Amino acid sequence: MPSPPPEPAVDLGATSESAGSGRRVRHQSRNGGGASIDQRVKVSTATVPPTGCATLAAMAPPLFVYGTLMPGHLRWGVLEQHAVGWRPAAVEGRLHDTGEGWPAAVFVPGDDLIRGWAVDLRPEVAEVVMVHLDEVEGVTQGLFLRVEVALLGGEPAVAYQLGSDPGGLARIARWDDEREA
Repeated sequence: MPSPPPEPAVDLGATSESAGSGRRVRHQSRNGGGASIDQRVKVSTATVPPTGCATLAAMAPPLFVYGTLMPGHLRWGVLEQHAVGWRPAAVEGRLHDTGEGWPAAVFVPGDDLIRGWAVDLRPEVAEVVMVHLDEVEGVTQGLFLRVEVALLGGEPAVAYQLGSDPGGLARIARWDDEREA
């Protein structure tokens, strides 16, 4: 019986070039751990998402992004190489400026619209990309939570929501800050 083919390696991209600037940007974690993305990760069926996170099936729901992960923004390079498509989208909720160089959403049905993008990830790498994003977004530390949301029109998606009460954070209509971190 022949050996199974090796599992594909997924390059999560350590750097990206800022649009038009030729400047290389190093992506790192928000969780203060300094975890970098310059590693190759093997896709494995044994990958288990953190407790409380949705397991992604063969056809993963899109990832709704509203800040530094949007096309053209600082961390887009983390997703772009794994995306098979992206489109403008919106989810009901409130968007806040953290003052740290990234926004934070609180998804509340019936509230304002948070405008962003629905990103479809390649099914064979979606789970490992999401597990990595959990690390980058500080899910285990409670900074953000991976949650299920409904795009305007009802399509299910996953997104990252602020893991605590926004308190005194300023509410904003959309994220377009050039001081991204």
